[in-house]
Amino acid sequence: MSEAQRDFIIREYQAGDHAQVCKLMEDFQGYLASVDSMKILLVDEDYGKKYTDGTLEDLPKINGKFLVAVEANSPEKIVGLAVGAAPEPSKAFYDLLGHIPKKEGRILELFVVEECRGRGIARELLAELDKFFLENKCTHVRLSVMADNTNAHQAYLKMGYRDRTIEVLKKII
Repeated sequence: MSEAQRDFIIREYQAGDHAQVCKLMEDFQGYLASVDSMKILLVDEDYGKKYTDGTLEDLPKINGKFLVAVEANSPEKIVGLAVGAAPEPSKAFYDLLGHIPKKEGRILELFVVEECRGRGIARELLAELDKFFLENKCTHVRLSVMADNTNAHQAYLKMGYRDRTIEVLKKII
């Protein structure tokens, strides 16, 4: 989709975005908690602010980038966000044994408000992060998706991601 066809704009996070991003992070966690079949996730008081502030504090340490999608005709309205990191590769022996040396980009967060899904916002946020990862010499991009979040999982597969590992969890209490 060309920029002329888009009805949204992708840009970097700005300090004035803080309140809206905190609300989106809280909405995102609420959504994940609602689809969590194991009922482990919850939304603590001030979750959105705590999570956003922690993410912003960590970005320089992990070579991170924070993007938002805003409505083109209402650029003060944030309709999606993405956070990625391009940390230096691990030098731990167990990460080097039996692996082709690589630098991985990590998608840490991706969220689009429900009423704005289906407009290509997630795809464009990820495309912008891919540019960041290429600039940082990443060879792969990794993300995790909760098994119960089947719509997101299917969307990632359509965008070229492939299932690589499966993590399982057993409740013992």
